[in-house]
Amino acid sequence: MKDLLVNEIGGRLKSWLKVAPKWLRNFYVLSGLSFLIWMWLFDVNNLSARFDQLDEFDQLKEEKAYYEQELERLRQERQELRSSNAALEKFAREKYFLRKDGEEVYLFVTDDSTSVQ
Repeated sequence: MKDLLVNEIGGRLKSWLKVAPKWLRNFYVLSGLSFLIWMWLFDVNNLSARFDQLDEFDQLKEEKAYYEQELERLRQERQELRSSNAALEKFAREKYFLRKDGEEVYLFVTDDSTSVQ
């Protein structure tokens, strides 16, 4: 049974080699094509994995740009807080609900919003 299968495959391969152009029967061309097919389809770094990695890389570049902008905004805010006492007081009142002595602070919380107004 096994010998019959091997003979069948060998016969088909021999008939294909007779029909194929001479340059395609070259050992180096066959080796190169086999290598390319292996790399494109079966290797860990195949084409679909490479495209997925490129998509992830593009997403990471966008995130990097966002965080660089956010970092610049925070640096400007920090510079503003360090330069002005009025800005520092405003920041403390808005973010940490600090108050002066004798003041009363009222917080209004709505059900549809998670932020404090």
